[in-house]
Amino acid sequence: MKKLIISSLLLAGSALPLQADNSASKHFVLVTTHQNDIGEICPEMNAGQTLSFDFKSNNEVEFNLHYHEGEKVSYPIEPHKVTSLQQSFEAPIKQTYCLMWKGLSEEPAKIKLNYQILPKQETAIKTISEAIPIYQPQAEYPEEAMKNNIEGQVVFLLDIAPSGKATNIRVLHESPKDIFTDVSIKAVSKWMFKPKIIDRKPVEQTDMLYTMNYKLD
Repeated sequence: MKKLIISSLLLAGSALPLQADNSASKHFVLVTTHQNDIGEICPEMNAGQTLSFDFKSNNEVEFNLHYHEGEKVSYPIEPHKVTSLQQSFEAPIKQTYCLMWKGLSEEPAKIKLNYQILPKQETAIKTISEAIPIYQPQAEYPEEAMKNNIEGQVVFLLDIAPSGKATNIRVLHESPKDIFTDVSIKAVSKWMFKPKIIDRKPVEQTDMLYTMNYKLD
């Protein structure tokens, strides 16, 4: 069985694998195989890099993607018959990975391949600090409620703007109804916070839950 190894158009005839590269350069390759002949493209990849490729053949070929670990051969894409394919593969380890085609007919198979090796996607680490209250004036106890010894509670949500101002105040629960709501909203609208910070930039923080309890000593 004949074996033809092609690295790229620029390296035609070389049996060396392409070296691992963090660039995303595109490669365009023409591979020709005859019946029972094999054509291979074998780029070297680092763990986490992605091989993105597509190819078209004028005749049906048997295709697979494989790599070697000692005597063990692993097939991320098992051998199967195709005339075209578009797919991506992420390398689990630093290794040489081979795209392989086997000719199946007497007429030569001409395979047009486009591929590129994409760099490993790093997860950005964000520095986050939550909002901190710096000014929270208390609500005034309603005079009528005080005279009638009425105690109560108001539960509400608010957002904190990048400026640190409390905004979008929404009452979720009030007990008793319509006694402590207005004074609560009036007080909360004056609250100020050191805003939430992500990567040194102030951002909005939403749906902060607070409870105001009104009790008489």
